[in-house]
Amino acid sequence: MALRYEEMGLWSRERIGWLLTTTARRWPARELILFEGERYSYEDMRRWMVQLANDFVARGLGPGSRILIQLGNCMELIVAQLACWRIGAICVPVIPIYRAHEVSHILKDAAPHAVIAAAAAGTRMPYREMDELLVELGIKPIRIIVGEAAEAEGWDRIAGRPDATFVADEDHLPEPAPADACILLLYTSGTTSAPKGVKLTSRALLSNLDSWRQTVGLSENDVFASGSPLAHIAALGSALLMPMRIGARTVLMNGWNPDRAVEIIAAERVTYMSGANVFIHDLVQRYAAGASPEYRLRNFYSGGSPTSPELVEQADALGVQVVRCYGMTETAGTTTTAWRDAPLERRANYDGQVEFGTEMQAVDDDHNPLPPGEIGHVRIRSPKMMIGYTDEALTAAQIDADGWFYPGDLGSIDADGWFRMTGRTKDIINRGGEKFSAVDIERALLSFPGIEQAAVTALPDERFGEAVAAFIMLRPGHEWTGPGPILAHLEEVKLAKAKFPVAWRIVAALPTSATGKVVKQKLFDLEVLHAA
Repeated sequence: MALRYEEMGLWSRERIGWLLTTTARRWPARELILFEGERYSYEDMRRWMVQLANDFVARGLGPGSRILIQLGNCMELIVAQLACWRIGAICVPVIPIYRAHEVSHILKDAAPHAVIAAAAAGTRMPYREMDELLVELGIKPIRIIVGEAAEAEGWDRIAGRPDATFVADEDHLPEPAPADACILLLYTSGTTSAPKGVKLTSRALLSNLDSWRQTVGLSENDVFASGSPLAHIAALGSALLMPMRIGARTVLMNGWNPDRAVEIIAAERVTYMSGANVFIHDLVQRYAAGASPEYRLRNFYSGGSPTSPELVEQADALGVQVVRCYGMTETAGTTTTAWRDAPLERRANYDGQVEFGTEMQAVDDDHNPLPPGEIGHVRIRSPKMMIGYTDEALTAAQIDADGWFYPGDLGSIDADGWFRMTGRTKDIINRGGEKFSAVDIERALLSFPGIEQAAVTALPDERFGEAVAAFIMLRPGHEWTGPGPILAHLEEVKLAKAKFPVAWRIVAALPTSATGKVVKQKLFDLEVLHAA
């Protein structure tokens, strides 16, 4: 496949580590980022990247070093990611909602040479949480802190924005990693409790950017925006790497605030956003109520969580073209999308069209391709594909000898390549684009002394697409007094709060198959003893 992808122009020897340098040399004064009222040119960002890259190298980091970064959206997160790639290191971003329950596994699996953590995140002190885990696991990486902390022994401050005297010479820095080497390690949940480490290369990321740009019709005149985590593949690609690839500018927010987003979109004349259902849902609500009548977002590409045809149609009536797409971390972004001005019927009822260079099929249980329009197991073969998971057994389980990847989704593809996802074979909840293992949440619930059995499943949610619903069978002698004690327990075990159930159903027994497996399709048919 490698030779075929090269001949088709889908792979090159370009390296993501040169991306900012190349664009900054072409357009040094052009604005790249607006963040929290501060504007940064391409050359501003290149200089800061070189400053931090120098700091990394001085600490002994370089080609192949794994640098774990757990930060909310901030300039330090962006610069740290770029500096990793510039010196050939492997960037390991971790979404900020993860806590000890999830981060512990990631630390063990990634074995980072350095960790970068925030001094504070709301009421949390992530650097202290990280310290506790590092001691517990016996891992001793370089520790770098972002923000002010009164007691941070062993932590060094991250290199700040350089002053005017700094000479941003890159000649002495190590070269970026080769195009086919792992440069990005992202963790995504699956059917098992532990997050899976996905290894991505420059050629996968750049192939995604280029096919996406061509399909959608993006140019340097577009203005991008995002309020979703830049530690996630969707925002990283669409709101940072894509603008750098084409010389455009981007507006980044430190979190999602829909009212503020409406103002920013109008003030900056934003043309393009992408993300999960929650973002376009919130914008449509405000536009429908009359907000910002003079200027509204032009295009929104929705992926990562279900978006209803009704919402697409409602947005269209308000002047916002929504395109549903399909993709995942393992494919470095989208595998199906559509061009601007694609017919409303297609945009509302399909999850995009298979992109050039990517192969997608619906197959039967024996992996035989099905006729157009028939529902089957989805499989994908693409130049955007990961090189594998950090766990080789997982790679072997999901990628066959012919290079087909089986994500565990069900869907159909018509004769024109339009894809419609119809369900999943894997047991996950997709909340606002973040995918959580139901098994993981069930295990956390079962560690509560009063729970005999627990089953977790997705509950349709208008804003987030899906939410977490828990079906609970109590132990004899335990009475239901509401979810408070269980929520306190989940807090104690440091489960990510986005995984907390929002719907509780207390039942006498869970439905099981002949082999004793819970039949989740029957959960909502059960008689409920208590509900919350």
